[in-house]
Amino acid sequence: MELVPDKLVSIEIIDEETEFFDVSVADNENLFAEGILVHNSRYILVDKILGPVVHKTDVKTMRPRIQVMSTGVEFSIGRSGSQAAFTHLVTRMEGHRQRREMLVRKAVEMAKEGHFVMLPVSRVKSVLKYVQEINQEAEEDWARPFYGGMKKELRKKVIDDARNFRFRVLVGNVSLISTGLNIPRASCLIYCCFSNNLPKAKQRFSRVLTPHEKKPDPVIVLVMDDGDIMTKTRRNEFWNCLYRDFNPIIDNLTFQRLKAHFSTGRDPTISRNDL
Repeated sequence: MELVPDKLVSIEIIDEETEFFDVSVADNENLFAEGILVHNSRYILVDKILGPVVHKTDVKTMRPRIQVMSTGVEFSIGRSGSQAAFTHLVTRMEGHRQRREMLVRKAVEMAKEGHFVMLPVSRVKSVLKYVQEINQEAEEDWARPFYGGMKKELRKKVIDDARNFRFRVLVGNVSLISTGLNIPRASCLIYCCFSNNLPKAKQRFSRVLTPHEKKPDPVIVLVMDDGDIMTKTRRNEFWNCLYRDFNPIIDNLTFQRLKAHFSTGRDPTISRNDL
């Protein structure tokens, strides 16, 4: 099928939490309606639409230091692997109180060290809950929400305030934090979302690697839940994106913990009895 660029007719923001489904047919995960590509694709389409890339600009980025945060909480998707199973998985992950409390404490800890922290989650309800609990933990108005249903003027103010370090933690929809968001002062990504998409992972990691004279050395916190689903997805994005493309700084103990988790599905250095 030949892709023909067409003009953008309209954009509509759905001001509510909702679900969407990736419809596919055999050997093809692109979704077209009346000849127009209308959904994200698993494949990179730039070459097909615009032709081959003939020049790449060398953009300087900083090297991230890797931290591992093992939650000791296990999640499994079951055997079906259906869209409904994935939706249920995300709901359980983001609704798990103990896991959320650990992430809240980590966000406040990194903010106290001078970082501007980005924390991507999927549900609007989760965005608002994290903002509330981070501000309670910090006893300061340090966190702000960022999601698609916000009014344009409010989103612009949040971005402007973030660039000027008027708050310290941005909790946002993973889709908004993945692409098109430029906050040079951002220096810490708490990577707690479920993902297995290399191009989007690269965008998320890049969000905290822009050089800026006032930012501390960037840190990417890899949040590791127990279970096969997190093991497989984190392993793919680590080896085939983060490790390969960004040359991260990682100490030997952290490296060994990661490799053990990738092999067994859990971190051997923490005791589940203490959780």
